Parts: sequence; structure tokens; C-alpha cells
Amino acid sequence: MDTGLLLGRQVPASAFNDTTLGRAMDAIFETGTEQLFSQVAFRAASVFPEDMDMQHVHFDTTSGQCLGRLSALYGPGGSASGEFGILQGQTS
Repeated sequence: MDTGLLLGRQVPASAFNDTTLGRAMDAIFETGTEQLFSQVAFRAASVFPEDMDMQHVHFDTTSGQCLGRLSALYGPGGSASGEFGILQGQTS
């Protein structure tokens, strides 16, 4: 395991156990996953600027979910009926 490359310093394999994993997960939760992701992405862009096209930057960690019967979207014979609209939605 090359922990020096991953973490910036050598860490013995014995340091990785349930307790340290739990502490790491607690720290991620306290920081916030979006904040952590933003910091990692910004750092990667700073360290590897030649590998990143920064002309168009987009940050969106939302996801979509569709609940209901898909049959309502299809016409006779199973072909798609075309358009559908979102009648009610919520983001969290």
C-alpha cells in the first residue's frame, strides 16, 4: 500500500482499522460531503491545471429520482408518448 503517495506521508497498514475509519467518517460528516468534494476538486484543479479544462466549470451534485408508473409515459404498443412534465418536486 503506497500511503505516502495517497496521503502525503507513510502510514502503517495497522493504522487502518474500524476506529480510524469511524473517525474519518465522522470528520467527513462534520465537514459536509459537498464541502469536502468541493475542496478536493479545487485542489485537483490547482495541482493539475494542464489536465483540467477550466473554460466551463459546473458543480452539481444533485440527483434525480422518478417515482410512479412508467406506463403513464407510454402510449399504445409501448411506444413513448413524447413529453411529460414534473408536477411536483422536492430537492434536499
